[in-house]
Amino acid sequence: MPTDAFLESRQMGDRVRCLSGHTFADRPTAVIHRGQELHVVEILDRWQIPDARCFRVRVDDDAIFELCYEEMSDEWQIVKL
Repeated sequence: MPTDAFLESRQMGDRVRCLSGHTFADRPTAVIHRGQELHVVEILDRWQIPDARCFRVRVDDDAIFELCYEEMSDEWQIVKL
C-alpha cells in the first residue's frame, strides 16, 4: 500500500506531499507553496535525471510546477512555471 509523506524543499516552508510505493516519491499529490496547499490534478510529464525524479504537474488553481526529488539530499526542488 502506498504511503503518504511530506518532504521539505530548499525554499523555506514549501513542501511536497507524495505517495510512495515500491520507491519513495513515486507520485506527488500536493504542493504547499507560500503557505497554500495546492492539490495535483494532473501529472503532465515525468522524467529521471541522475540522482533525481522530476515531474511537471498542474495543480487545482491551474498553476504549473516542476518538482524534482533529489535522492542524495532527500529534498524537493520546487519551481513554479
